[in-house]
Amino acid sequence: RSASQRISRQSRENELLLGDTRHKAARLEVVNELARSINQSALDLEEVFQTALRGIDRIVWHTGASISLLDEQNGEVLDTVYSAGAAEGGKAPEVDLTLARELLAGADTFLAPDTRNTGTPELDVMAQRGVLSLLLVSICLGDRKLGLMTLAGDRPGTFYAEDAAILKGVADQLA
Repeated sequence: RSASQRISRQSRENELLLGDTRHKAARLEVVNELARSINQSALDLEEVFQTALRGIDRIVWHTGASISLLDEQNGEVLDTVYSAGAAEGGKAPEVDLTLARELLAGADTFLAPDTRNTGTPELDVMAQRGVLSLLLVSICLGDRKLGLMTLAGDRPGTFYAEDAAILKGVADQLA
């Protein structure tokens, strides 16, 4: 009986691992498709950003995303492209660059799984507006800060460290 239970438990664990592996393989295939698409596209930034956002929509569930191009000299936003994500009427949160820089604090990514529990007044305001998860990803080429990806979720725990790592790869491709 206990051998049967162990085999049954092992079978369930194997099914979960297989499902997780298939999910990760599908995400990596989307990232590879995205990289090929970005590399093949003309240098039309709007087209590149839209391609990237469509890929992000397939990689990570979100209620809003944006990619902002920054002026390398002063860090001001030159252009921003939005994606509504999975939510109707969704839009990436307005995150001012000063806040984004503070949140990133020299890191490549910033992840707030639950904006209500960060102790940051600006994130508390975002939580009141319905942004309960936030992911920021720097688009850098060496030391040059070229842009910023912003993703929002309307529920806590929308994003994980794995999402940040995958999207950092997308950001590197964009750079």
